[in-house]
Amino acid sequence: MIKILKDPNRNILLVLNNRVYVHREFYERSKHPGHAVMVREACQLLGCPNVIYDFASETTGGSGCDQRTLKLAINKEVGYEQCGVLVPNSYFGGGHGNLTMWASEVKGQDSKLEPFSKRKGKAMYRGSLHPDPDNVFSSERMCSEVAYGNYARISAFASSLDHPDEVDAKCVDGKHHACKLPPPSCVGIVNDFNSGLKAKAKIDGKYLKDEEYRNHKYLLNLPGAASGSYSKNLNHLWRTGSVVMQWVHPFVEWYHPALEHGVTHLDVARYSVADYVKQLEKDPETAERLGSEARRIHDTLLCPRCLAAFLKETFEAVNKHLGQSLVLDDGKRLAELLREHAD
Repeated sequence: MIKILKDPNRNILLVLNNRVYVHREFYERSKHPGHAVMVREACQLLGCPNVIYDFASETTGGSGCDQRTLKLAINKEVGYEQCGVLVPNSYFGGGHGNLTMWASEVKGQDSKLEPFSKRKGKAMYRGSLHPDPDNVFSSERMCSEVAYGNYARISAFASSLDHPDEVDAKCVDGKHHACKLPPPSCVGIVNDFNSGLKAKAKIDGKYLKDEEYRNHKYLLNLPGAASGSYSKNLNHLWRTGSVVMQWVHPFVEWYHPALEHGVTHLDVARYSVADYVKQLEKDPETAERLGSEARRIHDTLLCPRCLAAFLKETFEAVNKHLGQSLVLDDGKRLAELLREHAD
């Protein structure tokens, strides 16, 4: 065992000769196994340079970047100024980072897509509210900074009640009995956390299968329920060829520099989403163009080979920037390093 892989303060991953090495404790974090699988598949597909880095899977993004080992992160909750180098999240291929499975999923869905003009003209969303069983959202700071996901989702549900002909956004998490208002927390802490909805307002709806999602022209993406950060749902929306409607948010992912409001998607909020739907229903050419641009994002950035290529390019940049090749690509120096840090 290489001791550096067991560092309790970091989550170290080593790629050596296209093989992935981690400590067994690396797999105890929920998103770490998927990242390791995605790296393995990328290296098998395209070949990767030797590289070593610290991996951050938290929805809040990277922290502690003053460490010597470079940190790679799947999300930056408050924008690009947050530390770390962005890489894809692992919620592809059954949510396990399996690029082979991701390719199969995309191919299977493509054969079932309805022509854009035949899809329903509503903005569609299904999602849950965070139940907060541990009463984490109990202060103004936590409610304003962490519970934004719940706030955004309640706002979407409110828009659906206000404009049922344009918006179909419903809560579907009955498991925790969280699809009720007022929500589990933050009422009275954050101003109008209920977005003007009365207690016991009916915000729940039936679960929809994937094919029912695909039959809508407009697909809403809401921030994650727990912290208002990225949502794995977005990975699957671009490939549908529907218009992607992004609820306004501060978080960024690795491919977000390629996104542009009005070109690749639409940024929406409670009082704008229905208006956009009305406008696009009157302008089907623009609506279909936006759907095609959304698909282009998938085909150029989120396809299986695209994800692998980005990881490879990132590893090449890390290797070059930090001069890791001086050790990892030199057999003698690498042997000395492994002996020095052997457990």
